[in-house]
Amino acid sequence: MPPAPALSRRTATGGALAVTAVLATGCTGADRRPGAAGPTPSVTGSPTAVPEDPDVALARAVLLRERAMLATLQATARVHPRLRGVLASGRASHRDHVRVLSAAVPDGTGPAPAAASRRRPRHPAAVPARPSAALAALAGAEERHARDGRDSCVAARSGTFARLLASMAAAASQQAAVLSAAARESARESA
Repeated sequence: MPPAPALSRRTATGGALAVTAVLATGCTGADRRPGAAGPTPSVTGSPTAVPEDPDVALARAVLLRERAMLATLQATARVHPRLRGVLASGRASHRDHVRVLSAAVPDGTGPAPAAASRRRPRHPAAVPARPSAALAALAGAEERHARDGRDSCVAARSGTFARLLASMAAAASQQAAVLSAAARESARESA
């Protein structure tokens, strides 16, 4: 069975860029929403901090996971240079996701709030020595990433942001399918 076609870079980038404008407006345009312009005076006259927009907190958590997935793909490409071709579309997709989410998160690299830190990704696991095992490990990581993405899109408050997260989850699912097929092919070739 031929591997599933890879998500084209044009499709991923186009979708990411289309949503970036909406996301950036929704997440950084806080000064246009009543009561969300920053610290507001309390009854006692001292300023009180306005809580962070839940979608910004969610974007920060998803950004951490995207960076971790990208780091895992990059580590695998360093250990197995021959796999760079099959990993290229996934790396490009996750780089685009990181770029879009970084634009939506103030300071792009800020610390994760307590709610996001519960799901903080671990450092990339050790890359398996056999290419087929490395591909299978990546496929599993992409499947988990897609599942986390589906959970995140349900948690999003903004419909536009939920659609972006669903698109990212779909991209991870597609990458999992491509990597699973490549792992099976690699295992057959090495047998």
